[in-house]
Amino acid sequence: AIGRSAAEAEGGAVPAEVKRLIATPTGWQAAFALNGIALGILWVMAIKPGLTHSIVVVVGLGLLGALAGYLVARPRSR
Repeated sequence: AIGRSAAEAEGGAVPAEVKRLIATPTGWQAAFALNGIALGILWVMAIKPGLTHSIVVVVGLGLLGALAGYLVARPRSR
């Protein structure tokens, strides 16, 4: 949706619709969750824990990343 809106926009300033789509918490949650999962995978490769610990770490860091993404992108109250 962001790519389509940006492609349809003409040159110059970023349109309000694209700004709105970028600011939605869902996209930020997904991006932060993927980064958390990647860090979990790196930790598992370095430490080589058992299966249960590996799953808990990867899922846990993914959830923490999603929470961080939500907190970063949530609407600010004034």
